[in-house]
Amino acid sequence: MGGFGTRPSAGGAGATAPSGGLGVTAQQGGPGAAVPTGGLGATVAGGSGVAVPADGLGATVQAGRPSGAAPAGGLGTTDVGAGLPAPEGAHGVTTPPALFEGAAWARGTSVTALSDLAPSVALAGADAEHPFALGRGGFSVAVDGELLTRLEGMVAFSGSLTFQPEMKRFRGRATDKSFGEGAARMVRAKGRGTLYIEAPEKRSFLAVDLGEDSVYFRDECVFAFEEPVMFENGRVPSDIAPDLDLVHLRGQGRVLLSLPGTLRSVPVRAEQPVTVPLTALVGWQGNLTPRVVPLLKSPTGEVLRTAVELGGEGFALIALGVR
Repeated sequence: MGGFGTRPSAGGAGATAPSGGLGVTAQQGGPGAAVPTGGLGATVAGGSGVAVPADGLGATVQAGRPSGAAPAGGLGTTDVGAGLPAPEGAHGVTTPPALFEGAAWARGTSVTALSDLAPSVALAGADAEHPFALGRGGFSVAVDGELLTRLEGMVAFSGSLTFQPEMKRFRGRATDKSFGEGAARMVRAKGRGTLYIEAPEKRSFLAVDLGEDSVYFRDECVFAFEEPVMFENGRVPSDIAPDLDLVHLRGQGRVLLSLPGTLRSVPVRAEQPVTVPLTALVGWQGNLTPRVVPLLKSPTGEVLRTAVELGGEGFALIALGVR
């Protein structure tokens, strides 16, 4: 369903292209190959008895069919070479003399007007009051002054903005180490405008208002936050796995989280520590002490999986995987 740019090739009998398939091409289809309803720019080449549905915008049926009839409602449907004799030895296959010869334009078919198309597919726009606007398949980030964000997945920005790489902070001072690496590096956006971001595959996003509280998040889970939010970078050292990079956020302001799934929490009590597999850990809130521990070892003592044990009073923040 909804196969954008799908190109099934060499389809057998009864091959069917997906509904709503923009730019769908079914080639060398066998008898009974079907183009889906609403298939914009669909092309079916070769094969007798090929059927084009109603509303097949711009559909082109080539290479001769016995019936040679275009369906009702087929706006821009072209039946090329219908009824022409097949070349010797090529049963039911005809080379079309002209691509759009004999085009039939159906009347009364509803088609989106160009003047309505762009507004109808506009991305959700954030503003100063709502700096993080989450939409289907993406989101936008409003900048009014300064805001820290990653540019990973950015497809456009509006307004006048400049970007400067952000450095990690420790004990209130900037260090010489970058906050993030590569495309996921944190930058300080300055000016006034809006960033439009495509959500990475298998990631979900959640906007949170700190409300004067403090919280620890894994470095890769923090996508953006407002400039009034104070941050420090830290890590949990480990001898059995790479050190766990953290970001400590506190103060007033909103934060945009990038998560590998739905956010959930597990209460932590002083008498009952909580252990979370490293792959599921998002962070924690409260007076908790973290420790990297082995979760699974081989018979020879090799650590196969690691986890973080949280002791104290507070909440462990975890993510349920995207399914």
